[in-house]
Amino acid sequence: MKPFTYHLYHTPTGLNYYGVRYKQGCSPDDLWTTYFSSSPLIHKLIEEYGKESFVPSIRQLFDTAEKAVYWESKFLTKIDAQHNDKWLNRHNGQDNFIGPHIHTEKTKLKIGSKIKGIKRSKTTILKMKIKAKEREDKRRSEGWTMPLDAIDRAQKTRQSKIAAGEINPYSEERNKKMAESKKGTKRHYLPDGSFIMIKMTSMSHWKGSST
Repeated sequence: MKPFTYHLYHTPTGLNYYGVRYKQGCSPDDLWTTYFSSSPLIHKLIEEYGKESFVPSIRQLFDTAEKAVYWESKFLTKIDAQHNDKWLNRHNGQDNFIGPHIHTEKTKLKIGSKIKGIKRSKTTILKMKIKAKEREDKRRSEGWTMPLDAIDRAQKTRQSKIAAGEINPYSEERNKKMAESKKGTKRHYLPDGSFIMIKMTSMSHWKGSST
């Protein structure tokens, strides 16, 4: 076992993370090969941006887990990472350790405040979209499907944004296609009150068959 502390720099956001690894049998070689931090926030960013969006580095090596944990806490307390907008850490180590759990609304707001407002170039945004699409395609090819509750949440979020006028559900291109498809057609109402669109050349057929 070779406990160590490490630093992660997230290139897209410019944010940092400082952590410690002291599991039985651990080695500095684990970092970013088999070990990707125990932080749920780091895992979330990896899922969103990819592993390559982080620059990992080993900072200190120790002969005991206690020394490694003490050093991590000492460093985090010194920079007050928990309240520092440049750091992703949610605690300053040891007694301040929050531990893995489902994010509360307060925690979500804190995480959001650390990432919100970061400006990204058009090139960076495009790369992020491409990477996200590649990861989604890979997961779907392996049989992954979005959970039903996630689909429901996504649909509700989209509908709320449409209602608030934040997004336009119909692009200009789609509107043009819909307009083109309706040219030369007219509504034909059915007995139940609904209607269908039919071409004008077919109107004589519908009139002839009506009673």
